[in-house]
Amino acid sequence: MANRKMSEIMHEIKISEKGGVYDLSKLTKEQYVQFRYHFVEARMYDDLWLNNLNSKAMELLLGAFVLILCKRVPAELNLKRIEKLHEKVRFI
Repeated sequence: MANRKMSEIMHEIKISEKGGVYDLSKLTKEQYVQFRYHFVEARMYDDLWLNNLNSKAMELLLGAFVLILCKRVPAELNLKRIEKLHEKVRFI
């Protein structure tokens, strides 16, 4: 899921990994805030994402991915069958 720089950051903020997949569902609030910054604001340090001209759209998309990946979709949305949605998101 992560490039080399992002992998180093994930290790720094002590996000556990199993079989090459990071477990983002059990992050503390501090870890979540750090991960969200690097994933959304810093765009995972990916040149394609950093050079995208529509930054607001990128922020919205990446913000939604963070909520899904970290299993923090607000319950007020009343979405059904969302408990395993994070398993379906893959970044290549």
